[in-house]
Amino acid sequence: MRVVTQLVIEDTIEAAEMYMNALDLKPGLTVKHDDGTYAHLSLMHGDKEILSMTERRHVISEEQAREPYDATPGTAGFGIYGLSKEAVYSAYEVLKMDAKKIVDEPKNSPWLELFFIVIDKFGVGWQVGT
Repeated sequence: MRVVTQLVIEDTIEAAEMYMNALDLKPGLTVKHDDGTYAHLSLMHGDKEILSMTERRHVISEEQAREPYDATPGTAGFGIYGLSKEAVYSAYEVLKMDAKKIVDEPKNSPWLELFFIVIDKFGVGWQVGT
């Protein structure tokens, strides 16, 4: 068994670039809509799929699409651990750009040598650490 979270978000092209840059991920299985947004994108670390995403407006009804998008911070969240200190700081620099909320800047804790918590501009929560 494996578990992969799928983000159903707006701006999948921008989000994919941000996440690949922040976490050194590469694209896997890629299926695009006619407008270039992702119907499915697997984001890979080596041969492991870390998460996938799809463009929100293509999976909801036209009526729902007219409703305001509620990007409530923290509606989805990820814990990514086992990174080097340098990789944690690098991920923080990318994920903090236009973030909805910075919960914790990179710091030490009793359970991780270094970690941070950010709710990014797409409303996705990240706890990233060593």
